[in-house]
Amino acid sequence: MFTTQGVVRGWLALSLLGVGAARAQTAAAPARPRGWNPMDFKKASDSDLRRTLTPLQYEVTQREATERAFNNEYWDNHQPGIYVDVVSGEPLFSSLDKYDSGTGWPSFTKPLEPGNVREKTDRSLFTVRTEVRS
Repeated sequence: MFTTQGVVRGWLALSLLGVGAARAQTAAAPARPRGWNPMDFKKASDSDLRRTLTPLQYEVTQREATERAFNNEYWDNHQPGIYVDVVSGEPLFSSLDKYDSGTGWPSFTKPLEPGNVREKTDRSLFTVRTEVRS
């Protein structure tokens, strides 16, 4: 299972796109989402990221900070849609695969494309957590 026990550094702060978009997902493994091509992505400069991201988004995605548990935008969000990388716009998770892990961070049973995320063991907060990065 893909859980964000701790912050999903490298992509969280998430964005949620398309209310109702998740309903379009089928039970079969989805193909690479249309409209986002990794070959077209060029990471913005540090100064551009500082200007476009909130301070928390910048710290989480660029400096490996961690959002506070139970005090972040998406941990208790139940809106249907697709969760995307706030920096690249890459579609990562469907709300259909979101569940309450009790950790205070959004957790998902699977990504839209397994090859687009990786798990990392994090021991920085005096406990072992699994974080998911894009």
